[in-house]
This record gives sequence, structure tokens and C-alpha cells, in this order.
Amino acid sequence: MEIQDYINTVKIKLATSCIIIKIAIVEEKILLDRGYFRARLTLVNNDFLALITVR
Repeated sequence: MEIQDYINTVKIKLATSCIIIKIAIVEEKILLDRGYFRARLTLVNNDFLALITVR
């Protein structure tokens, strides 16, 4: 799986989660051999979760 495809797959899974009401991408970087994104997620109970996904 290509890095961009992996990042997109993770974003889709987050977007379709029933416990996440808002996703704010803070930073994203895709390089030839690696990539990552940082996000702040707002959950249904109004808590937040800071997330970093690296591939």
C-alpha cells in the first residue's frame, strides 16, 4: 500500500467512526518513503484526542 493510500484509509476510518464528531488535521506531510499526520479529534462526549499517525 502506498503511503498516501494508507493515510487516506486512516482518515476514512476516523471520519466514519460513530464516536468522532469532528476531525481537525493539524499537520500533514507525505514524503517518498514515509508520511504522517497530526489530528485533533472531538469525541461525542466532547472530550478530545490528539492523534499522530506515522507510516
